[in-house]
Amino acid sequence: MKRHSSPFRGRALRAAALSLGVLTGCSGTHGPDGADRAPSASATASADRHEAPSDDFTFRLPIASYAYTDAQDAEIAAAEDVLTERCMKELGISWTAVEAPETPRASDRRYGLSNADEAARYGYHLPPEKPFNPNAGLSATTLTALYGRSVDGAAKADPALDIPARGCRGEAAESLDAGHRYQAGAEAAGEIARNSYQRSTEDPRVREVVRKWSDCMAGRGYSYADPLAALGDERFLDKPVSKSEVATARADMRCKTDVGLLQTWFSAEQAIQQKMIAGRSAELEKLRKAHAAKTSEARTITGRD
Repeated sequence: MKRHSSPFRGRALRAAALSLGVLTGCSGTHGPDGADRAPSASATASADRHEAPSDDFTFRLPIASYAYTDAQDAEIAAAEDVLTERCMKELGISWTAVEAPETPRASDRRYGLSNADEAARYGYHLPPEKPFNPNAGLSATTLTALYGRSVDGAAKADPALDIPARGCRGEAAESLDAGHRYQAGAEAAGEIARNSYQRSTEDPRVREVVRKWSDCMAGRGYSYADPLAALGDERFLDKPVSKSEVATARADMRCKTDVGLLQTWFSAEQAIQQKMIAGRSAELEKLRKAHAAKTSEARTITGRD
């Protein structure tokens, strides 16, 4: 059986970059089609920081402590809703934010699959999500007031309304963000999250455990140089979950468990991040204070202080 010659190439690194995005970006407000909008500049090194389960490696890494917590994110979202409602009211439009239903987050995939139950049910696919569109049924005028005149259907909106360029949603986010941006800290956190992963792939402990995982997979009839090559296998992309995919994913998780890949890789990257953070601690602490100040302002806006 021929095996890929070198680990951590091509699709594997691109898949890892998607995992990094979870750490270095935060959830934005919904756009007119219900999809998440891009985060603001000050949020590029921030994310929901959850009470992380044991397989949630991204949020257990040291750099995650400089991300927004769930509580901070909730305070900021609530304040943005209040500001948006005020703006809409000034335009003479009645609007109330719709709360998104709570949904469990899929298991972490920074080092490939990490949850045996998900592997057995969905293979390499993400668990299905219930569709949620907070803007369903809203008129063209309301959508345009929320998101600005660049949205689809804006031509049908009341032309007499003095709508902010980015809409009430955009204006709310911008006004809360102003004064709390710290780009240097955001960039420092993002660089650490990206570079620590790359450096971890060069760590001798990681290379050895990945080799053992690859040998284990080969013994089960699968040829992959590393776990992210399996995660990005084109045979499984954009197709329904198949028996072959589930069998591969289950073998992937068994081999990870047998050789201790997940904890070994996490431990190596954890040590790398700790050294990197020590060299940029001043910037990161200032970023954390910026997050706290923004959250404090959010609490003032909502009257929770």
